[in-house]
Amino acid sequence: MDGWLGYGNGENGEEGIPYWFSFKESGPSISASMEPSGLQFDVSHMNKEEWNSWLSRFKAEATKTLGFKVGELEIGEVDEEIEWIDEA
Repeated sequence: MDGWLGYGNGENGEEGIPYWFSFKESGPSISASMEPSGLQFDVSHMNKEEWNSWLSRFKAEATKTLGFKVGELEIGEVDEEIEWIDEA
C-alpha cells in the first residue's frame, strides 16, 4: 500500500501499531488497530477525498490478498457471511 512505513517501535509511533505516511499526527497519517468490531483506522490531516481514495485502494488490495471481499458492514459493503472471491 502506498504510504506504508511499518510498525511503530515506541520511539517512532506506538509500539506494534501499523503506520502509513507519518508516525506523527502533525501531518498526513494513518494508523490502525484491531478492535472487537474489526479494523479501526485513525486518520490525521487528510482531506475526505484523499482518505476515501486511500481506503478504497486498501479494501481492493485486502480483498485481492485475502481472497474474500473486504468492506464495511455498517454501510452494506459486506454481509455477516464471508463472500469468497472466485478467481477461476
